[in-house]
Amino acid sequence: MHSELLANWSAEIAELTNILDRGMDGIKRQLEASSANLDRHLLELQAQLEATKYDVIMCLIGSIISAYAFVFAVICILE
Repeated sequence: MHSELLANWSAEIAELTNILDRGMDGIKRQLEASSANLDRHLLELQAQLEATKYDVIMCLIGSIISAYAFVFAVICILE
């Protein structure tokens, strides 16, 4: 009687262990996929940030050159 009960419990524990292992494997795969997606999105955002930074620097340089050209034109007019 006790040996049958023990065998049933062992079988149930083994079945539950298998179910938990499969569940954990599924969770691991989902986490790996999510991590890969996050890495890809981060790389895209970094590329966009670098492109925007380049555009802002070019705009600032253009503004500075325009300001110097304006000052030079005013100086030439006043002389």
